[in-house]
Amino acid sequence: MLLSALSSALPPPPLYTYLCNSVWDLTKRVEYQRGGAFGTWTGRARFTPTFSFGSFHLLYTEEGSIVFDGAETSFESAGRPLCYDCSASKCYFVESSVDATSKEEVTSLRFFHDVPLGTFTYNANGFTAAETEEPCSFEHLCVRDMYTGKFLIRDEDHFEILWSVEGPSKRGTANQMFTRIITANS
Repeated sequence: MLLSALSSALPPPPLYTYLCNSVWDLTKRVEYQRGGAFGTWTGRARFTPTFSFGSFHLLYTEEGSIVFDGAETSFESAGRPLCYDCSASKCYFVESSVDATSKEEVTSLRFFHDVPLGTFTYNANGFTAAETEEPCSFEHLCVRDMYTGKFLIRDEDHFEILWSVEGPSKRGTANQMFTRIITANS
């Protein structure tokens, strides 16, 4: 009881404040030399508060279309939903399954990667980061392929997530460019 009262009294973490209730134009460029394709994805990304997993969690979803080899395909939902735990600086896959006994849908989180943003701050006065700050880097091992990512905040309305993958099944890059179009105060 005391812990939940204390956590609700704490100010939101900078990442939560930066992303909360926002909609972003999103462009992804995917270039795989092995185990994938070449293409450009365009659409929207949303960061919505969710209290299913605790305080300062954001549900991340995408929708849009991708062009591979000149053929366009639309997606109501592209990629997997993710959950950013902004208080712990972690990102999770959101997984849903149906319980065999109760037949009810069960939603759980599976660790994806850390989001170590260092001295990044974002508040009513805007965005700040240390000038010498190294990019926020993280890794995710998917079977035997290692994904290495960077989270780069450019300014109040632009950030990027850059991925490279190397392994026996895949080799390539997937670069995501985000531009804010809606915030909670818009």
